[in-house]
Amino acid sequence: MIVRLKNSVERHIIMKLGLAQHRQAFVRACLCAAFLACLCLQPAAALADAPAVTPEQIEADWLRQDVLRAAPAPRPSYDTPRVIERGRKLAANLKALDASIASQEAALETAAERLAALPAGATKQAQRELYLAARDAKLAAAREARKAKRQSARAEPQRVPA
Repeated sequence: MIVRLKNSVERHIIMKLGLAQHRQAFVRACLCAAFLACLCLQPAAALADAPAVTPEQIEADWLRQDVLRAAPAPRPSYDTPRVIERGRKLAANLKALDASIASQEAALETAAERLAALPAGATKQAQRELYLAARDAKLAAAREARKAKRQSARAEPQRVPA
């Protein structure tokens, strides 16, 4: 029986493995290819008949969107005590730099007093105004910190390497 070799790869396999081993490898490869083809083609044929998105899925999504739209929007939370605390820490650090922050400190203390006097059922508008006042005082102190840092950098002589 004469075996025709189609390409150099088959020739190489036959020469290295021998004809009997080549046939076994070829049969294994064919069986694996047939198995993989069955796995790949069957789900594709089954999915070809079904739509990608069913009407039930669309309706369920619409109902979910209706629920989300009906829910009230989350109300902002004003963390005024934290802002006041951070402003006080910043003021303490600025005092160490000899920065003039008396007005910002006074604004923070006023905000702290207003927060203590704020009733438990205060409106969101009142809470917002108090939060913004405390935040503005803290931001003004931060501006003073940057200003003090720039001034201290200018005051220090520049060292030139020798």
